[in-house]
Amino acid sequence: MAIRNTAELGALVKSRRVASGVTQGVLAARAGVSRGFIVRLEQGVPTLEVGRALAVLHALDLAIVTSGERGNTSSDPTSTLDAVFENLGGGGNH
Repeated sequence: MAIRNTAELGALVKSRRVASGVTQGVLAARAGVSRGFIVRLEQGVPTLEVGRALAVLHALDLAIVTSGERGNTSSDPTSTLDAVFENLGGGGNH
């Protein structure tokens, strides 16, 4: 699954959480974040802290895997990661 913006990331988190039968409160405790953070992440708020979002993904046994999508043929992982963060923060889904 390709995640191109924060709304899609939030939908993925919510989908995995619900499929796992886990409440927002339980997920928050597992990830070391507040329940409010989970709510905002699932809503696709684009200004959340990346480290905490990664902790939530880890608690759901999810990981971010990058690829050279959109014609990015660079072998530099930094440029690929920059593109991922640009897409997560942008995309017009606020």
